[in-house]
Amino acid sequence: MHEQLYAFNNTPIGTLRIGCSSTMAQNVLAEMTAEMLQE
Repeated sequence: MHEQLYAFNNTPIGTLRIGCSSTMAQNVLAEMTAEMLQE
């Protein structure tokens, strides 16, 4: 899980904006946060 967070945090913001909408990015962050809280 930490490796995924590390890779995500190092993803260029420009790529995120082009690759997906801001809403989708928020959903991904919400899912990752939920997974961390469950552990």
